[in-house]
Amino acid sequence: MELLFRVSMDARVSNANKSYLAPQHFSLASIKSMFYLRALSIILHSLIKNKPSSAHSIARIELRVWMNEADLTFVNNATYLQYFELGRIDLMLRGGFFWPSIREKLFVPMRGLHIDFRRPLRRFQNFSVTTRILSWDDQNIYVIQGIHSKGKTIALAFLNSVIKSGRETLPPATLLQRFHWKVEDSAELRSFCQNFRGSTDDYNRIDELLRL
Repeated sequence: MELLFRVSMDARVSNANKSYLAPQHFSLASIKSMFYLRALSIILHSLIKNKPSSAHSIARIELRVWMNEADLTFVNNATYLQYFELGRIDLMLRGGFFWPSIREKLFVPMRGLHIDFRRPLRRFQNFSVTTRILSWDDQNIYVIQGIHSKGKTIALAFLNSVIKSGRETLPPATLLQRFHWKVEDSAELRSFCQNFRGSTDDYNRIDELLRL
């Protein structure tokens, strides 16, 4: 799992609600254990799911906040990064890219990550993580993600990654075609991704695209 979408160059986080950023008291080891247990569950579950018919297909997983992922009441902000990574793992598995990437020593490092926190998650709260490959260009794959609960937006993420084989950067469109993901890119969506600035309007647009 260490090869998947790790932040390699830049990470930017914006906080719309900072009232729940109090010091957190949790075990880092236990949080990691929960992450790997969830990842294993997603791997097993993905074996019986259908592949997305398009690279723009939306992948969604349902989760619940576990006891050790929250402080007195609210989930620590760092844990949201793990929720988002689980969503990306699920999409890669269902798209048929996960296992070939391991066999062929491909990896997908992040070049940039933007997150907008809107509401806190509470202990034992149910939520979903939605992941969508929105667009790509000659080098970058652009992915949007959202965490929602009971129809409300909890957090949104925008990231761009590259596909690497050793030092070589592989063209995203060629690789997506190889794994039979229908390439139907949009100039409007590509322009949105390339000009993303992390504004309120940008995040509202992401939320709309995830709810289609």
